[in-house]
Amino acid sequence: MTIGPYPRIDLKAARQRAKDALDALDHGRDPGAERIAAKRSQHAPGLDPDAFGVQARLYLTRYAVPQTRTWRETARHLGLRPDPTNPGAFLDIPGGLAARWAATPVSSITRRMVIEVVDEVVDRGAPIAANRLLGILVRLFNWMIGRDVIKAAPTAGVKKPAIEHSRDRVLSDGEIARVWRAAVALGFPFGPMAR
Repeated sequence: MTIGPYPRIDLKAARQRAKDALDALDHGRDPGAERIAAKRSQHAPGLDPDAFGVQARLYLTRYAVPQTRTWRETARHLGLRPDPTNPGAFLDIPGGLAARWAATPVSSITRRMVIEVVDEVVDRGAPIAANRLLGILVRLFNWMIGRDVIKAAPTAGVKKPAIEHSRDRVLSDGEIARVWRAAVALGFPFGPMAR
């Protein structure tokens, strides 16, 4: 168990914390586990630490934000948005996935529930967004497996709902000429940048 960084915590305070931790161990409690539980409850007070709302926020703060450039899109698909008043925290988007599954324990989320959520996105006319949501859920549940929160991912075996085709169209010579003339007419600074 880490006591804390010096000099933010002086020697006297560090010794007291170590003594308190040893006392807790003597009484059969695990001070490290208590500290982790306290940190988890800060993310979503009153919710089970294994609830989807808590785990989605942990995924964003511990994995997506520090390691991906597309973390905002990931958060949006999960039904969360950055809290402007509290950096590093996330708020539910009304009607979003995090709000719907907020208190649902991740171990009770089934493949059928995942398919229903993905199908809802397809039904509203956004099959590519449904593919993105499924991909995010696959990464989220695999991350939870790696952290021993769940044993198996409910996304296993779920197929992408839409076939994606890469774009292979390029501008014709006439279209390039029109873009060039429009850039000249636009002027500085964006015209030269476009050219």
